[in-house]
Amino acid sequence: MRFERLPRWARAVAGIALGLAILAVGVSVLADEPLRRLIEQRMNERLRGYRVEIGRLDLRPFGFGMNVLDLVVARSDHPEPPLAHFSEIEASVEWRALVRGAVVADVTLDRPIVYVDRTQVRREVRDEIPLGKRGWQDAVRAMIPLEINEVHVRDGEATYLDDFAFEPLRLTGIQARAANIRNIDSRDREYPSELSVEARVFEKGRLAVRGRADFLARPVPGVSAAVELEGVALDYFQPILQRHHFAVRDGTLGLSGELEMGRTIRTLRLRELVLTGFAGDYQRTPVSAAKEPDVAREVVRAAREVAQRPELRLRADRIEFRDAEVGVVNRTAAEPYRVFLSHANLELENFSNRFSEGTGRARLRGRFMGSGDTDASASFQPERFDLDVRIVDTPLPALNDLLQARGNLDVVEGLVSLYSEVHVEDGRIDGYVKSLLRDVQVHDSTQDRRDGLARKAYERLMGGVAELLENRARDEIATQTGLSGRVDDPEASTWELLARLVQNAFFQSILPGFDREVARRGGAE
Repeated sequence: MRFERLPRWARAVAGIALGLAILAVGVSVLADEPLRRLIEQRMNERLRGYRVEIGRLDLRPFGFGMNVLDLVVARSDHPEPPLAHFSEIEASVEWRALVRGAVVADVTLDRPIVYVDRTQVRREVRDEIPLGKRGWQDAVRAMIPLEINEVHVRDGEATYLDDFAFEPLRLTGIQARAANIRNIDSRDREYPSELSVEARVFEKGRLAVRGRADFLARPVPGVSAAVELEGVALDYFQPILQRHHFAVRDGTLGLSGELEMGRTIRTLRLRELVLTGFAGDYQRTPVSAAKEPDVAREVVRAAREVAQRPELRLRADRIEFRDAEVGVVNRTAAEPYRVFLSHANLELENFSNRFSEGTGRARLRGRFMGSGDTDASASFQPERFDLDVRIVDTPLPALNDLLQARGNLDVVEGLVSLYSEVHVEDGRIDGYVKSLLRDVQVHDSTQDRRDGLARKAYERLMGGVAELLENRARDEIATQTGLSGRVDDPEASTWELLARLVQNAFFQSILPGFDREVARRGGAE
């Protein structure tokens, strides 16, 4: 039907509707820039330490909505690079809720990018204004003064750059949904919003979060959710670990658990954490060795603080290392050496910062220096620690670098076994370290040509004494060192003290046995 054939009243209505539409479009075009400036101004008035810039704003009068384009958030004192960039924020009135008499909005964040580097993190830590008082909750309300029915994130990305020499830590393909974001203050531990997040972690890993949240809570958002991680490559964490003198070469991380972060509670419970194929070394250098006492005291201080904070609850039901290789490279010795445990499987259960959670237990199996069967078990409580270690038949040539550095010895054949039991309670340590040397061959014609005359004279001088100490029937030499006494350093942790004493006892137990064997061989020539 042609327009001129319509009744006069219908043509009048159509003309008015068309005129109103043209007027609405015209008004929206004219209002876009003033509204953009107004929203930008209101957001910045509420923010402290940050600045917001909005590239463009488009009103949609027929959809009762608007599109905010190229919104950038940056620190006022460090604007480059910006902390976040939102390509497009689409907000519209939810029609079904409008029919019910409620005015709420649906919001979509398209391709948001969050970027943080180490410099920015240090600035945040040093900032005199706490994060919870930066005013960002009020800034969100200034941009969207309605209750939000749903928020959707499409193809988001989050990046943390610690060191330009390494790959950044990046979450990509972030897809998220949050519902019922109320524009009111909620009570403590009340999480009105449904939350779900999925993302790729470091290209191949996967993150999933399911739970509830209070996004506009003060001072910081609250959340209670289940978290799952799968297939996260550990070598991406190298820039962070290297500051603690640890080099990681391989391995993947997976975990499942729950967390809750509210105004009066901080809870993290790991149902299971699994490290598969982990490979890495602690690099002990003169610099790291000089820092070790301070680091140990700081760890003890932090551990005590964690245990004394009533709102903080940490618990790991199960932590497992599967087929790991962990080593220590000692570069403080005249000749550097490396000791390691391969094919290691560690099971740690019931670890908590709460005394009432019961006894934690650990079990370790592996191969010391690649072949010595290793079996260790431990139980631990806040004021008590028990350790039982058994290392059987480690080939001595595998320890030559260590033996040369600590005892100026070359070994061409033989086996060493190590047994230890340690008990720590109420500031007192009791236990022993026992070593067993078997079938030791220290002399070799090729090696002897490199030995000095003084060393050979020492070997022969000790020959007579060594004859009294040797078990000829089994060709074994056993040496035992006791561990007992009070803890002298009140700031020393059980772990630090235990490692120190076992290390000293190891050499006090093994090296005298070598001296006897070396002396016997020299006296027999």
